[in-house]
Amino acid sequence: MKIGVLTYHDASNYGACLQAQASIASIEKYNSDVELIDYKNSYRSGIYDPNQRIIKSFQKKKYKELFLYLISYLGVVLRNKSFQLYRNRYFKISKNTSFNDEELNLNTQKYDIIISGSDQVWNPNNNGFDLNYLLKFANSNQRKVSFSSSMTIQNLSDDIKDDYIRLLNKFDYLSVRELSTVNILEQYLNNEIIETLDPVLLHGVKYWDRFVSESIKYTNYDLHYVNNSSYFQNPLLKKRDIINIGSFKIVDIFRFKFKIKNHYGPGEFIYLIKNATTVFTTSFHAVIMCLIYNKPFFVHLTGNKGRDSRITNLLEKFDLLNCAIYNSKSIDINNKPDFSTFNEKIEGLRKLTDHFLEDSLQNKA
Repeated sequence: MKIGVLTYHDASNYGACLQAQASIASIEKYNSDVELIDYKNSYRSGIYDPNQRIIKSFQKKKYKELFLYLISYLGVVLRNKSFQLYRNRYFKISKNTSFNDEELNLNTQKYDIIISGSDQVWNPNNNGFDLNYLLKFANSNQRKVSFSSSMTIQNLSDDIKDDYIRLLNKFDYLSVRELSTVNILEQYLNNEIIETLDPVLLHGVKYWDRFVSESIKYTNYDLHYVNNSSYFQNPLLKKRDIINIGSFKIVDIFRFKFKIKNHYGPGEFIYLIKNATTVFTTSFHAVIMCLIYNKPFFVHLTGNKGRDSRITNLLEKFDLLNCAIYNSKSIDINNKPDFSTFNEKIEGLRKLTDHFLEDSLQNKA
């Protein structure tokens, strides 16, 4: 049986890239005839385009933001190239590219099973309310599976509820990434909804070590990967070099120990997590990689309960909520996380997710 996976595979985002790679690797345990569906969502197409960022900042007269985008322009261009090289080397992607519902329907007729997920594929704020990620385009003869999909919203608002209920009830197998999503959907759906792990967590150190970049060498550093430059501006954290791959302030350019490396790709990202002294982040998948490598970390929660739930749901499983903070000034840098619960539980949770995959891919719907 031929399988197609619809997810955010072509985003120049570390988490999106690694989850797409891990999804295919997880499915290949049960069926090697699987590939990523090359779908270009118009809403997302400009997110990682540095030219679009500059134009929008200028139009909105956000001049400080514009200046930062101009400074980081070359790095973003190089990062996009690094991501493309990584995808070319490790990804299995369909030959045909689709840009709309009709093309998706035509180009996916060859698949016996279509999978939606993982990542925030059902977050309407993340894809412009694109119902194709709920497999709107699929036909009735194709098995429809959700694999660790995420919504990161608190409820189904009136403007999306009817469409979501109608399309999700057509799925043959449903799994989601967060318990909060299970609680939302079970109010409306007839289907059984299973909570499964993000696919990145299904693979351990031996797997991810295969993709660690050999092009960089750093020691004695903290890694900063945040989406808001105001997070983690703590004077206690200046003892080591800081390697930054996320948001930064203009003044950071002149800080002696602050190294801005926004051109790095996924291989460098894995290296930086693995070898950091401590990781400071807002990224869900950075947290996941810290868990895999048992790397000390602090994750800043935004206060958005929908988005924060993906992190808090995960950390609650492993008794690591003390690593999640709301106020970066309250950090106790001597507080080292205890990964013993994670190391004890993870194999059992992997087996439960593998069971869902085996059941959904090999059984007759």
